[in-house]
Amino acid sequence: DPEECVFVDVTSPSSSKYDSVRDLGTPREAADFVNQKLLDEFLSTRIGVRRKSDVVNANERTGADGQLYYDVAVRVRSYVDSNPLSPNPEDRQEYQEWDRTMRTTLGVSNGRLYSLRLQSRTAATDEALERASAVGKSFRAFEIEPLDE
Repeated sequence: DPEECVFVDVTSPSSSKYDSVRDLGTPREAADFVNQKLLDEFLSTRIGVRRKSDVVNANERTGADGQLYYDVAVRVRSYVDSNPLSPNPEDRQEYQEWDRTMRTTLGVSNGRLYSLRLQSRTAATDEALERASAVGKSFRAFEIEPLDE
């Protein structure tokens, strides 16, 4: 599906130190953290654009590697005015520009927070949702060796 996107992020060892994914709090608190991060990322400088987001779910699980992971889903919708520069409110009609769900798996290894984000249309097919779930559950946070300089 050309509308699906996968993104992996690993925090810098100098910016933060994590012992466990529980350092983010409960799964719901971690979902709120992810939600705010997404809103910051999708912040728009365009006039007449508004973003709305909701936490869909937040769960804790133990992976096949014995590590603790949080799986969270956040739905983000973008709304835009049809004529944002019009001085007359009746000339501006708000409509939904896009509706996406970000499924994020969070894990910790070697003091770093790892996150895998799968982005898809909220109205994705069951097959796409199953594929996203399988990818999220297969994600593993692993040791990264520092590069020799």
